[in-house]
Amino acid sequence: MTADDFVSVHTAPNPTEHLLLRSLLEGSGIEVRLEATNATGAYPESVGSLASSDLFVPAKDADKARRLIEAANEGKLELKSDQTKGDEEPAS
Repeated sequence: MTADDFVSVHTAPNPTEHLLLRSLLEGSGIEVRLEATNATGAYPESVGSLASSDLFVPAKDADKARRLIEAANEGKLELKSDQTKGDEEPAS
């Protein structure tokens, strides 16, 4: 897969959100790459939007990734322990 096969699905404004969303997507079976604005230095939380990073996923997974991110942001994400890896979907 080349870099051209990946699309940006979200800009995470800080490293914490980036890590949470990356974990969510990878836990759902979606490969994640990032392009960070590397101005964080020793204090990543204090540089505001300079610490942002774009989350890139394979184009074929972009819609699913966006649905998961939207559900997480709205507090509608429901994870069930009996689901198999990659089957998590937003709650309706």
